Amino acid sequence: ATPQIWTAGNPNRVVIDNRRDAMVERDITWAPGLRWRQQYVSVGAHRFPVYMFVAQPNPATLALRPIHANPNMARGIEPILTTAQRQQVAGAVNAGVFNRNNQLPLGAVRNAGQWISGPILGRGAMAWNDRGDLVMDRLALSESVTVGPSESFSILAVNSGYVQAGIGRYTDGWGASYTPIVDNEIVVTVRDNQVTNRQTLGKAGTGSVPIPADGEGYLLALRSNRPAGERFAPGTPVLLTSQSQPAIFEQYPNVVGGGPLLIRDRNIVLNPQLEGFSTNFIEGAAPRTAVGKTSDGTWIIATVHDRVGGRGPTLSETAKIMQQLGAVDALNLDGGSSSSLYLGGQLLNRQPRTAARVNNGIGLFVLGQE
Repeated sequence: ATPQIWTAGNPNRVVIDNRRDAMVERDITWAPGLRWRQQYVSVGAHRFPVYMFVAQPNPATLALRPIHANPNMARGIEPILTTAQRQQVAGAVNAGVFNRNNQLPLGAVRNAGQWISGPILGRGAMAWNDRGDLVMDRLALSESVTVGPSESFSILAVNSGYVQAGIGRYTDGWGASYTPIVDNEIVVTVRDNQVTNRQTLGKAGTGSVPIPADGEGYLLALRSNRPAGERFAPGTPVLLTSQSQPAIFEQYPNVVGGGPLLIRDRNIVLNPQLEGFSTNFIEGAAPRTAVGKTSDGTWIIATVHDRVGGRGPTLSETAKIMQQLGAVDALNLDGGSSSSLYLGGQLLNRQPRTAARVNNGIGLFVLGQE
């Protein structure tokens, strides 16, 4: 391999690296409140290349918002490069987990107060407002519907591709219509707090039901629950209750879920079993995407790649890397071939041909420039 030679500060030094995996360390001010930084971070005897944004959101200069492969519905995947260019963002990073086969999100995505996809399994999530105030915690959404005078049913998930026996709720954040995810679903249409239609659908992936638009209603998809379906006769009143847990998430219009939660209040709190992740995922070493918050509220948006001479970081190593970068709270997001950091028209951390198509990401919008 051709030797790479560069200078670096802190301390001042000349670095000569003849490895194919050499990364040039950089720290560049890209826009007001946005730095592009890439550096090696050591954990024990291992050195990891980290590509990152150091961002200080400000309503006048830099906004961060969820972005989607398909702006009109929850379903869809494409390279983050494509999504970023279509949405004309300055920077972007991949975000939440999704099902690559049916292209549906598997975790929390809320954009400007509207759920595109609800949280699942109490997994780690991050929430923020237009000022860039950021909170992270394990997130659940507790919802139920009361039918008639007193009979109550729990909602398992909202706008979710994660299905199990019970009731799922779907709003127009999911799209203009709903197509069944499993066979023989009973789909109930609720408008103005009243059942207006009930029908049994056939094979998964066939047929569709329109979803009430403009927040005027929603659908309930009943799976393996025929007795409950009888309670939702047309004309029956339905009362919905909904509450985020922890409740502070209610105050933030933007939410992206991932998991596992890595750091909370400066402490590593990694517990992937608690968040329902598989053993293979827990034990794996792979490239990672993570977001952290420093003590002064600065965002660290990082992708971590294969260690020098080896594989990518474990979840534990990722937590330690984010801690070294100054994060007092940190969340793991989708990783592996999904990990993609985009800035100014190109990917910083990998060749585009190696980047997987993803469902959603976080876009960085530079404001106040012509």
